[in-house]
Amino acid sequence: MRVLAFAVVVLSLVSLSACSNFSAAVLYAQGKQSYDKGDFDHAISDFNEAIRLNPNDTLAIHSLKDAAEAKARHIHGGTSRPNR
Repeated sequence: MRVLAFAVVVLSLVSLSACSNFSAAVLYAQGKQSYDKGDFDHAISDFNEAIRLNPNDTLAIHSLKDAAEAKARHIHGGTSRPNR
Protein backbone atom coordinates (compact mmCIF):
# COMPACT_ATOMS: atom_id res chain seq x y z
CA MET A 1 0.00 0.00 0.00
CA ARG A 2 2.87 2.39 0.79
CA VAL A 3 4.41 1.78 -2.62
CA LEU A 4 1.12 2.64 -4.30
CA ALA A 5 0.77 5.83 -2.24
CA PHE A 6 4.35 6.80 -3.09
CA ALA A 7 3.72 6.16 -6.78
CA VAL A 8 0.61 8.36 -6.69
CA VAL A 9 2.56 11.19 -5.04
CA VAL A 10 5.39 10.94 -7.57
CA LEU A 11 2.99 10.90 -10.52
CA SER A 12 1.13 13.89 -9.07
CA LEU A 13 4.35 15.86 -8.75
CA VAL A 14 5.40 15.01 -12.31
CA SER A 15 1.96 16.09 -13.55
CA LEU A 16 2.14 19.32 -11.60
CA SER A 17 5.56 20.09 -13.05
CA ALA A 18 4.33 19.46 -16.59
CA CYS A 19 1.29 21.65 -15.90
CA SER A 20 3.53 24.47 -14.66
CA ASN A 21 5.66 24.24 -17.80
CA PHE A 22 2.54 24.29 -19.98
CA SER A 23 1.20 27.31 -18.07
CA ALA A 24 4.57 29.02 -18.44
CA ALA A 25 4.46 28.39 -22.19
CA VAL A 26 0.96 29.88 -22.42
CA LEU A 27 2.07 32.94 -20.45
CA TYR A 28 5.12 33.32 -22.68
CA ALA A 29 2.88 33.23 -25.77
CA GLN A 30 0.56 35.84 -24.24
CA GLY A 31 3.54 38.00 -23.37
CA LYS A 32 4.86 37.71 -26.92
CA GLN A 33 1.49 38.82 -28.31
CA SER A 34 1.40 41.78 -25.93
CA TYR A 35 4.97 42.69 -26.86
CA ASP A 36 4.14 42.56 -30.58
CA LYS A 37 1.20 44.95 -29.96
CA GLY A 38 3.44 47.35 -28.05
CA ASP A 39 1.73 46.59 -24.72
CA PHE A 40 4.98 46.30 -22.80
CA ASP A 41 3.45 46.38 -19.29
CA HIS A 42 1.34 43.28 -19.95
CA ALA A 43 4.22 41.60 -21.74
CA ILE A 44 6.50 42.20 -18.75
CA SER A 45 3.86 40.86 -16.37
CA ASP A 46 3.32 37.70 -18.45
CA PHE A 47 7.05 37.07 -18.88
CA ASN A 48 7.61 37.51 -15.13
CA GLU A 49 4.87 35.00 -14.34
CA ALA A 50 6.22 32.54 -16.92
CA ILE A 51 9.65 32.79 -15.30
CA ARG A 52 8.14 32.29 -11.84
CA LEU A 53 6.55 29.05 -13.07
CA ASN A 54 9.60 27.92 -15.03
CA PRO A 55 12.79 29.68 -13.91
CA ASN A 56 14.79 27.90 -16.66
CA ASP A 57 12.72 29.39 -19.51
CA THR A 58 15.46 31.23 -21.37
CA LEU A 59 13.04 32.56 -24.00
CA ALA A 60 10.93 34.22 -21.31
CA ILE A 61 14.04 35.59 -19.58
CA HIS A 62 15.39 37.17 -22.77
CA SER A 63 11.94 38.39 -23.78
CA LEU A 64 11.51 40.05 -20.38
CA LYS A 65 14.77 41.92 -20.94
CA ASP A 66 13.66 42.93 -24.44
CA ALA A 67 10.26 44.12 -23.20
CA ALA A 68 11.80 46.16 -20.38
CA GLU A 69 14.23 47.79 -22.83
CA ALA A 70 11.43 48.50 -25.32
CA LYS A 71 9.34 50.05 -22.56
CA ALA A 72 12.25 52.26 -21.52
CA ARG A 73 12.79 53.36 -25.14
CA HIS A 74 9.08 54.08 -25.51
CA ILE A 75 9.00 56.14 -22.29
CA HIS A 76 12.06 58.13 -23.33
CA GLY A 77 10.83 58.88 -26.82
CA GLY A 78 12.82 56.24 -28.65
CA THR A 79 16.18 57.39 -27.36
CA SER A 80 18.29 55.42 -25.00
CA ARG A 81 19.48 57.23 -21.93
CA PRO A 82 22.75 56.36 -20.24
CA ASN A 83 22.65 54.92 -16.73
CA ARG A 84 23.56 57.44 -14.11
